[in-house]
Amino acid sequence: MKTLFQTLKEFCRSGVVSMHMPGHKRNVQKFPYLNEICGALDVTEVAGLDELHNARGVIADVCDRAAALWGANRTFLSVNGSTGALLAALYACTSCGDRVLVARNAHKSLVNGLELLRLKTEWVYPDVLPCGICGSISPQAVRNALKKTPCKAVVVTSPTYEGVISDVKGIAEAAHEQGALLIVDGAHGAHLDLSPYFVGGGVKQGADAVVCGIHKTLPALTQTALLHCTDSLAVKVSRAMSVFVTSSPSYLLMASVDCMLDVLEKQGEQLFSALDKNLDEFYAQAKKANAPLYCGEGAYAFDKTKLYFVCDGKSAKQKLREIHNIEAEYAWQGGVLLMSSIGDDEERLQKLAKALPLLEKTDTTGLTALPRTEKKRELFEDIPTRLTPLSQAAGKISAETVWVFPPAVPLLLKGEVITEQCAALLAERRRETISQNNSPKGFILTEC
Repeated sequence: MKTLFQTLKEFCRSGVVSMHMPGHKRNVQKFPYLNEICGALDVTEVAGLDELHNARGVIADVCDRAAALWGANRTFLSVNGSTGALLAALYACTSCGDRVLVARNAHKSLVNGLELLRLKTEWVYPDVLPCGICGSISPQAVRNALKKTPCKAVVVTSPTYEGVISDVKGIAEAAHEQGALLIVDGAHGAHLDLSPYFVGGGVKQGADAVVCGIHKTLPALTQTALLHCTDSLAVKVSRAMSVFVTSSPSYLLMASVDCMLDVLEKQGEQLFSALDKNLDEFYAQAKKANAPLYCGEGAYAFDKTKLYFVCDGKSAKQKLREIHNIEAEYAWQGGVLLMSSIGDDEERLQKLAKALPLLEKTDTTGLTALPRTEKKRELFEDIPTRLTPLSQAAGKISAETVWVFPPAVPLLLKGEVITEQCAALLAERRRETISQNNSPKGFILTEC
């Protein structure tokens, strides 16, 4: 049996076109520091190298430079990915027992945080777009929900995995009108607002805390993220980051952020301009080929670096790899997602353009990535459970959270009613679904 290391090397030597994260796309020609950051530089907190959770030197400089680039009051560095940053933001903005309004298309890491911190939840659903993916969250929906049930904080995901952007400025105004703080899970939008070509991030739109998964769309190593916040939250965020981010941070990861910032400071405008031009050409080619490329229809705004095709996603993903040696980010029955970044050059997008005839539109009538249901219990409540066949689960209350990975948005939350639609969807996607309790396939934990 091949080892992990052997398998990894073989994959990277295969010449596969990486239309997936991380954002550096293993482009060592464009970002030579990726080759230089290696085991010989793997050290710990020694004199002169600063300390992540008490940064006053070179690490503090990294955070200050990042804050300047994104236009944030304060910025903190996470080597526990967006997950660590999101948990820290939630911890800093709430207290145990508080009520929080959360967009239902939240990532599982946020759901875990809500349970861990014993927070009460109100859910606001995004519209489901005709292609089956989640649309934007409207400020009015947030305003109405907060007037009905006051909450300490609001959490929205913008942009989504597929690039759908919400009106963060309007949501921030709605939240602040009702005395709530706004946290934006912008894990997939770290590249936004760094140039005039790609906009719509949360930092400049009035959010109190914004998470940016820089490794997803920018040239930093996997597991790196930033948490931007207001000055008034800085002390609490600092404490929270020391709780949820490792006390043994990798200097290799942090060094990659330093190098990434150098690239953005010196070449950012040029790199984003080139990507914008190449994407405009690609979208024009897709339109000419009548390819089923989603272009933001029905959304408040859209991040065009996310290339989402409304097609038989699983078949398309397989064909892209087998015929064109292109690896997509993820696929499901309603579509396939490919991710572009400043790590891509014109040649990569042109190779993808040659594969457009493979991507044939599919009927998405009635298809949804997020079925609606009803909350009956809080996530943190302990409830007696039994193992129930999915075929008999409709009408019962789920005792576990079930998600598809990627994108790790829960199809069903612990404490929600299992509808017939949800049970059918779980059964249909049983090979992809992951349960927090590892229930046997075809079964689910329900309340007794």
